[in-house]
Amino acid sequence: MDTTKLQIPFYTKSLLINYKGESWNRTYTLHYHNLMDVIHKLLTSLCFQDCMEYQSIIINNQNRDHCYGELHWSEYWWHMQDSLNIKGTTVILILLSIDEIHLNILGQQKAYPVYLMIRNIPKKYQ
Repeated sequence: MDTTKLQIPFYTKSLLINYKGESWNRTYTLHYHNLMDVIHKLLTSLCFQDCMEYQSIIINNQNRDHCYGELHWSEYWWHMQDSLNIKGTTVILILLSIDEIHLNILGQQKAYPVYLMIRNIPKKYQ
């Protein structure tokens, strides 16, 4: 999803990295959103109000085998939800991943975006 539509501000920070006392230093520029702002916007966005999952369900196929296509179908979510023991609470599954992308043809400039997924939003809407 394009976070500019959710109006979440970007922040920029410069980081000076000195590896284990070595003589070389390098400054990296970090562009980021506040993680809690992103999660709050996604959970309260009207774009997702009809597709957000707040409880676990069990899906069986025709042979009565348990299906695991979505995280809210998993036994893990079921057990986590039961362990909360507080009425009206839910599990929010947050996954973070990172990837390396090349910014030019020669591969000399790279970026490492961090992706955030809230698995309460089914895969078909992400």
